[in-house]
Amino acid sequence: MSSTTSISPAVLIVGAGPVGSVLALTLLKNRIPVRIIDKAGPQIGQKGAGIQPRTLEMHHFLGTLPDFLSVAQSMPPCTIYKIPGGTEILKTFELNPHEEPKPDTPYINPMVLGQYRQQSILHRHLKKYGCEVEFHTELRSFEQSDDHVLANIMKKSPDGAEIPEEIKIPYLVGADGAHSTIRRALGLTFLGDTRDDVSSVIGDIEIKSKELDHAKTASGRDELVKTITFVTERNDIEFGDLIWMSHYRPNIRMVNKFGEGRVFVAGDAAHVHSPAGGQGTNSGVQDSFNLGWKLALVLKGLSPPSLLNTYTEERLPVIAAMLGKSTNLLNQGKDKPAADESKWKRGTEFKQLGVNYRGSSTLIDETADLTKDLIRSDSYSLASDGVIHAGDRAPQAPDLEDLRANRTLTSLFDIFGPDHHTALIFSSVRSKGEEITSGLSGYSKGLFKTVLILPAFSESESIASVKQSSGFDLVLRDGGGHAYKGYPTLPGPCTVIVVRPDGVIGAIVRGIDGLLQYVNGVFVALE
Repeated sequence: MSSTTSISPAVLIVGAGPVGSVLALTLLKNRIPVRIIDKAGPQIGQKGAGIQPRTLEMHHFLGTLPDFLSVAQSMPPCTIYKIPGGTEILKTFELNPHEEPKPDTPYINPMVLGQYRQQSILHRHLKKYGCEVEFHTELRSFEQSDDHVLANIMKKSPDGAEIPEEIKIPYLVGADGAHSTIRRALGLTFLGDTRDDVSSVIGDIEIKSKELDHAKTASGRDELVKTITFVTERNDIEFGDLIWMSHYRPNIRMVNKFGEGRVFVAGDAAHVHSPAGGQGTNSGVQDSFNLGWKLALVLKGLSPPSLLNTYTEERLPVIAAMLGKSTNLLNQGKDKPAADESKWKRGTEFKQLGVNYRGSSTLIDETADLTKDLIRSDSYSLASDGVIHAGDRAPQAPDLEDLRANRTLTSLFDIFGPDHHTALIFSSVRSKGEEITSGLSGYSKGLFKTVLILPAFSESESIASVKQSSGFDLVLRDGGGHAYKGYPTLPGPCTVIVVRPDGVIGAIVRGIDGLLQYVNGVFVALE
């Protein structure tokens, strides 16, 4: 059957799991039309169930968090049973001891939700923008040129017929898993190790009421049931349907770069690793969140294509650090008995709140020299000086009084969003704040949200003065004091902190000159 050629949306995304779906939703919120396809049908099973706090914050910005929290569960305690028998409890302990949320970290505890349910929530949100996932649709090949990508896809109809189509798009993104067609076609290296010394069978099976042959165990439901019965010496368990199963050996690999030309990879297509630490899906969706806003700006003509180079520049060090940490965790626990709590414990860095891009070339920070090893050394934690810098996560600050809305309370997380930068202007001097908004006035409306934040102790005269200014999108009073406590401020009458669409601090500057230095490094210069 001959194929047809069609002009498609701006981005074709291959793979409709959480990674591809987050990218699609990020682009749609930026008013960028997308098409998302998946070779298989909807995923099943509980794999990739851990959701780290930084990912919960991302879902806040995307507007998907309420749906996640309505069905996700807190991380359950780890219970070790005596084997054989499987009824006597040897030990119960917390993998991640519960922490009380703080004003700057409202989502501090990991949650648990099966990947198939994460995916279904995201797909419902895609539908709100008229985007339907095209299941049973496979990317067969692609060719790229200077200004577009030609992709050949094959869709299977319900009766099994194959329908070919050739698509012309500006950009192609592969979120198509560890065996990625796109990664292989690009010729990206995928160096690392396959761990034959660690082998397991994972899967979901319904339960209604030594040495193992892992390959045999994974051959089907009957062998799996036999193995569980043999190991536990329990005959009182009634097994139901086998949902899915896989014979798993850790692969620890990553690409040398996250894309080539107009084609990019994300998630397992770019990096695979052991499940130790619960970093896999979380790292993948953050790949997408990093890439999404940059693609949107380039497609709108607001940023140069060179901005897309920072996707590799920023994510590569983070993933390298993550592979090191999760592999160390795997090695530490491999030879320890199951009842040894240290085998299961996870450090706070695995919550990913310290993940940063302090080595990015786009950052401007007038509080410190970001090239110093002291500050750049660890892509997974705050700098050793304990200070927040450009490239770090932007903390939450609640209890902000909206002075133009009868002091209604709001928060920074409700102001940040994937479709705009936020300029936080810490000043009680109206003229200094207006200097900032004037400097941004020539850029596309909606590109920046300008927010003047007055100290908690601001006098009524100062409040009355700034309320009269029409230059700010929001005028807030830091009633709880959390914003001025959580963010660094420079000596002088004004500090401007630019927060990127992905919730990362892009700049910390004292005025318009530093701000424009950041702007000119990210956006197309004004004519």
